[in-house]
Amino acid sequence: MGGGWGLTVLKFSNTSGLLALGLRSQITLENLQLLSNTSSVTYGLDAESSITLDKVQINGFGKGLHIRGSYAHNKTNANGWFLNRVTILNTGNYGFYVEGDDGNAGLAQLLNIAILV
Repeated sequence: MGGGWGLTVLKFSNTSGLLALGLRSQITLENLQLLSNTSSVTYGLDAESSITLDKVQINGFGKGLHIRGSYAHNKTNANGWFLNRVTILNTGNYGFYVEGDDGNAGLAQLLNIAILV
């Protein structure tokens, strides 16, 4: 990402990344780099609520960004998510995945994904 954004770096070496939970709450992460030294870490970010990411890099996780919501199933709602200037690199599986009947309404702009082959 670079460019003098002054990113905060969070490094993970365990088996779980960052889990963002919250019913009916907007979560915002800005100027952040999530970094794993092993692709065995499951998710870089697993969101079960509406989330806004701006200038965020997710690098080296098994799966990059997972947004999911189903009020009927587990009382979560992730509709209204927004991604801006997000980079997802070196994932062992998918880079970006949205699932659920309450996770499908969102907008991604300037999204860059490069997975491991």
